Amino acid sequence: MKAIKLCLLLCCVASLSWGQVRITEVNSTSGDVTLTNMGGSVEDVSGWWLCNFPDYGEISTLPLVSGSTMLMAGASLTVTSSDVVGATGECGLYNTNTFTSSTAMEDYMEWGVGGNTREPVAVAAGVWCVGEFVSGVSPYSFTGGATDYCSAFWADAVVPGCTNSIYDNYNPSATVDDGSCGWNISFSVDMNNYVPAFGYVNVSGAWNGWCGDCNQLTDADLDGVWEGTFPIPDGNYRFKYSVDNWADSEPLGAGAGWTCTVQEGDFINRDMSVAGAGYAISTVCWDSCQACPGAGTPGCTDASAQNYDSTATESNGTCEYLVTFRVNMANYSGAFGATEVNGAFNGWCGNCNAMADADLDDVWEVEAPITEGWYEYKYSLDAWADQEGLTPGDACVVTNFGNTNRHVAVTGDVVLPVVCWASCSDCVASAGCTDSSANNYDSTASSDDGSCLYDVTFTVDMNNYGTAGVDY
Repeated sequence: MKAIKLCLLLCCVASLSWGQVRITEVNSTSGDVTLTNMGGSVEDVSGWWLCNFPDYGEISTLPLVSGSTMLMAGASLTVTSSDVVGATGECGLYNTNTFTSSTAMEDYMEWGVGGNTREPVAVAAGVWCVGEFVSGVSPYSFTGGATDYCSAFWADAVVPGCTNSIYDNYNPSATVDDGSCGWNISFSVDMNNYVPAFGYVNVSGAWNGWCGDCNQLTDADLDGVWEGTFPIPDGNYRFKYSVDNWADSEPLGAGAGWTCTVQEGDFINRDMSVAGAGYAISTVCWDSCQACPGAGTPGCTDASAQNYDSTATESNGTCEYLVTFRVNMANYSGAFGATEVNGAFNGWCGNCNAMADADLDDVWEVEAPITEGWYEYKYSLDAWADQEGLTPGDACVVTNFGNTNRHVAVTGDVVLPVVCWASCSDCVASAGCTDSSANNYDSTASSDDGSCLYDVTFTVDMNNYGTAGVDY
């Protein structure tokens, strides 16, 4: 692509004072250039010029987007010049068409690269600095005052978006992170059993402020299953499906059979967690945790699940997978008999999923078959005699209605990482003397470092030593 260098040449017909009209915006994509009168008197710029070497144009001949060429004090005008379209270029402002004259140049800027053809003229005129240029994303905006010059007083466009490249919705053009970074979560709801007429289906949740039309699903193949994928930030969310901007929404239920919902007071919603990766939520029937009943046989259709049903032809969300929980109790100072894991999957029952430490390494483990879904959980001792005091805001926990718990998404067999009691990471080994009979026994040490100290009494009998005149 041709690198276009634009010089704004402005020929003043009735200039009352030079230096008061400034270039205040250049859009190198659309070709729009904005001039602003920063002085206190009127300026007629109709005979001034725009120039991006080797192209130029008189202001009066360029398409006027807004404003008037008779610039009142404080007023702006915008014209369009195809000459300024390009990844690099220069924009000079002249009051005559004597383009090599520094006395004719009123203002100047360049973008993409420095050292453009008219830069020496601008430097001589005192309106630009050698080698400087504006970088970033167009349009470029002037941020200074009437007597401010050079690239320090120019800014590229503020483009909000996700600036972190690890996320699914990373925007390489974004200049300001707007907090929208997220992982692609795919939603799917079967509306074939929904009787009333409706226009569209929306998924609403905490990530979109429970907006009724912000995340609309579509049914491109007209099979009655509405789908959509949206970037959602890390976190735990309640959500549900609705139609036509809350004209109707899923009533949902809680308790036995409702493995996908959470009840909080009078509100019952679906539940999900987003943590480090996107995924697809299984297709469910409207107002159900299972797929809609059809002509096929419902059941678990995943051959890797514990309860795979080879006769099933329709997944109903009942697949069970093995989840291995592991907690390191090395830093727990109190006495206890048994460690358990409690969560929504076992009704927080206390000792339903007791753990064991078969190799006596302080890491307690249990493997449990759990129905697919998202669950909160935590570790406890001796049927709730004690429980983890987890810290809100830590990476491995979620806090809902004052309760802070760990969380896990069960979409297949998973072995959870070993974590220290009440921590998101494994215990840090504390080296020291582990012998309680030593003088420097360290009750907090989890491994012996050979530093134990003991009292040693030395005895020698000197009665047979016959040298006279020796003091002992």
